[in-house]
Amino acid sequence: MSSGTQPSSLIAITWMVLSVVAFLAMMGMFVWAIGSSLYQVGRQSLDVWPRAAWMVQHFSDPEVFPPKAEICAAPFCRSADTQPTLVGGNPGHRSQSKMYFCREHPPLLPSYSSRFDDLLRFTYWVLAMAISFIETVVVVLILCSPLMLLRSWLVRRDAGLHGMAGKLGNGVEMIQTWFACLTFIAWLAAWVMFAWW
Repeated sequence: MSSGTQPSSLIAITWMVLSVVAFLAMMGMFVWAIGSSLYQVGRQSLDVWPRAAWMVQHFSDPEVFPPKAEICAAPFCRSADTQPTLVGGNPGHRSQSKMYFCREHPPLLPSYSSRFDDLLRFTYWVLAMAISFIETVVVVLILCSPLMLLRSWLVRRDAGLHGMAGKLGNGVEMIQTWFACLTFIAWLAAWVMFAWW
């Protein structure tokens, strides 16, 4: 090994170590911030369906849900007496972000007053959507379990009924598929309503 390559390899190793340390520090902050708000993510994912139902129920009632009103972004709060509250980003810059909260509920998302807050908020909402999707799938499986049992019973009985049970089983499978598709559309509509208001 020549003496000319030794300093460059030492510099490369130093940069690699510094890069790994910086990456681990950023990931640690990110994991800590998300981990500290997981309770809030779970509550937010459970609030999507009741919030959408409340909006549909009170959409035409101007006293409960005034036109152009923003309801509180806190989980399980339906107050329309809200004001824009800084939830993250650098105040006075493009990265600042505001959401509507009532006076009783402060924003509980971690905030570092930097652009890093946008990444945290994005991850927060993606996690909330993923958890609510898992909740929806569990509910659909519970509701469809009688149909799945009926279909498996019909398929087993198919040999003695000359194919009639198989046709009924296919009909049950089609009902399950439509039910799953409609549930997914309802889940998507609930999140669109949540984002809209």
